Amino acid sequence: MDSQPTFDQHRWVTRIRETLAQEYDPNNCDDDAETPVSIFSVSKSLMVTKPEAYIPQQVAIGPCHQWRSELYEMERYKFTAARMFQEHLQGITFEGVIGQFAKLDFKIRACYDRYFDLSTETIAWMMAIDGSFLLEFLQIYGGDQMADDLSRVSSRMSQVIDYTGKSTTHNAILRDIIMLENQIPLFILKQLLGYCKRENPCEALAMMLMGLCASLSPFERVDEFPLGQNEILQMGHLLELLYHVCVPRIEEIHGQDETVGKENPDSLGRVRYWMLVCSPLLRHLRRLLTSRMLKSILKFPFKIIRKIRMPSSSRNILNEVATFEKKLATQQDIESSPNTTVHPLMEEIMIPSVAQLSDAGVRFCATKGDISSIKFDNISRTIHLPRITFDENTEVVLRNLVAFEATSASRAQIFTRYTELMNGIIDTEEDVKLLREDGIVINRLKSDKEVADRWNGMTRSLFLTKVAHLDKVIEEVNKYYSTRWRVIFGKLLKKYVYRSWPFLTLVAANLFLVLTALQTFCSVYECGGIQVKNIGGVMNSTLV
Repeated sequence: MDSQPTFDQHRWVTRIRETLAQEYDPNNCDDDAETPVSIFSVSKSLMVTKPEAYIPQQVAIGPCHQWRSELYEMERYKFTAARMFQEHLQGITFEGVIGQFAKLDFKIRACYDRYFDLSTETIAWMMAIDGSFLLEFLQIYGGDQMADDLSRVSSRMSQVIDYTGKSTTHNAILRDIIMLENQIPLFILKQLLGYCKRENPCEALAMMLMGLCASLSPFERVDEFPLGQNEILQMGHLLELLYHVCVPRIEEIHGQDETVGKENPDSLGRVRYWMLVCSPLLRHLRRLLTSRMLKSILKFPFKIIRKIRMPSSSRNILNEVATFEKKLATQQDIESSPNTTVHPLMEEIMIPSVAQLSDAGVRFCATKGDISSIKFDNISRTIHLPRITFDENTEVVLRNLVAFEATSASRAQIFTRYTELMNGIIDTEEDVKLLREDGIVINRLKSDKEVADRWNGMTRSLFLTKVAHLDKVIEEVNKYYSTRWRVIFGKLLKKYVYRSWPFLTLVAANLFLVLTALQTFCSVYECGGIQVKNIGGVMNSTLV
């Protein structure tokens, strides 16, 4: 490929001159210069994990993926939506709308983090047509106020707009319009509705956006919509709005953290009383089980056995056993250190799975709310997690919310940490099954295994994520799990018995070979004092 593609230098200079002139125009720069970048490119480290979750497969919205040939088929539906939109215009033509968007050229470009070598007219037409299509699509989420408009949807548009939201094409478009790189500024939709014959266009747009977020949000809410109309219309685009619906404000989480641990002591009853009384005894027993004296007693028999000289043919096997023990010891050291600093690109955070926690007596409780409802109750041994619905659109939504959150290093990576937590406790379909039975996961896919596979695929983060609220929950869960008697005995059994099991197997094999040789020797030389019998494959040596 040509490393230096040709381009129109005159067009480039003209474009720079127009941009600088527009930027320093005192009539325009007050609003345009303060327009924040809100539509970003997805990081390559995220894109390579699953490109189809970030690249539109059905429809292109905005300039980032507009020229992909596989998306051209949807263009005819865009043009149909634009022709229908012309019928609702009041006091302005569609050409007039293009002229108004051309005046907003710099403000539109300022919303993207990349430069587009497109003319002002091309950008204006693109915003008008894509905005018309989005408004047509969003009508089904506007509630009863949009009933009259829905009745006028053409038969051609009915092929891509499903009022029930169950068709494959409709859900494919729904996934595409929420992708980070497939956004247009929200003020474009607001301005388009302002040109229509409609009362309260801002309220109508807010209703549609609220319905869309309710359909796409994986969390179940019982309270009213968390944002007001003005807050909704001030968002940069659809994905940013969905992010602020799903992710609580950081001050809300801090406020909730301050209330943790302030329960009335009298309300805890006898449970806390007996915990306070028995805690010294439990602490001493735990120290005894982990003391050096007990370890020395357990290791002493094996040290004696290891000093016995083995045949030269067995030394290679002993070396392999020693290597195996070293690897197992290293793994045990990692498992016994829940607070170990983990590199951000490691697959999972250090936390037991749902099945392991359930075996240790931990219960799971579903909450109706967002991430701020996550907590661990040490008294009742219960982890509270928000109820999440997992359907065919959820993975794309989760991945793009993580990608949007990663676009700002100063933003707390709350949602990313939540996905890491869920990925840490979900390893197999058994984990998903337990969460589903507890009402935390509402599975609308074919199997629990499919949900587990999709969760385990969302593991890569761009940098180390630290969220005080969620990190505290993880630390408390690990601390509780590591102090359970079943877990302690399991680790001791694995460390002092399972680790020596290959060596004991080797001793038994060598003993079997010695007895076999003894039997062969006595059968040839007819040992007078010793009679070796082989009954049922088991050798017994008895004195005559």
